[in-house]
Amino acid sequence: MLHDIETFSPPFYLFRSSEDCWKCGKTCRVVALASGKEEPFVLSDIRSMPDEFLLAITAAQPNYERRHSKMADTEYFMNTCPCGAHFGDFYLYCEPGGAFFPTEEDEASRVEVIELPIEGEHSIDCSPGMGTGGLILEHGKRIDWGSIA
Repeated sequence: MLHDIETFSPPFYLFRSSEDCWKCGKTCRVVALASGKEEPFVLSDIRSMPDEFLLAITAAQPNYERRHSKMADTEYFMNTCPCGAHFGDFYLYCEPGGAFFPTEEDEASRVEVIELPIEGEHSIDCSPGMGTGGLILEHGKRIDWGSIA
């Protein structure tokens, strides 16, 4: 996976969905960071980000932390289950039908879209992906940040 430190501008979004844990079977909340207007980049394999993003993400999803991925052979921020298992970004972002790879409007409508109150340009070391962010932004359920924080 390509990693570059990229500069992103508002609006910034937190996409929130759910996925069943591969280890214990529990349904867990999972999140993804996105940036952009009509066709936002969905940011995966995040190696580093400004603290204000991590604080916002963990306010909405406490089980989000930096861990080592055997599959990617690197450390990045990822969603985790209370049982200790982690959800690899490839599974969530790159598998059709995954939490952040909807293939139809109905799947995208299950994703919550939260606009983060973060202003200005920010550098994030990640792999930005295009293709599903617009579908999520158009059909996802809008949630106000004030109801999260």
